[in-house]
Amino acid sequence: MTNGDEIAKRLADAEQARSERRTLRFDVWFDNFFSDLAVRDRIVDSTARVRGALAAVAGVGQEIERRRAAVAQGLAQCATERESQLGA
Repeated sequence: MTNGDEIAKRLADAEQARSERRTLRFDVWFDNFFSDLAVRDRIVDSTARVRGALAAVAGVGQEIERRRAAVAQGLAQCATERESQLGA
């Protein structure tokens, strides 16, 4: 192999290495891009589930408050009836 052939081979090897690095960067960039999209979709789905859970918790809180008010009213009514029976 002559010097010219050796240089040509090394240049070809260097060009192939550069090409592989470009391909790798391209693959990594697209992989990151699609991974980011997948993560974004998971975040959007999780956010929707959290909002649904918050709405459910708010609904339970409202139901508990309604029941608490009904119990308080019942206790007040019992106290009034007790006072009227004891005072009679």
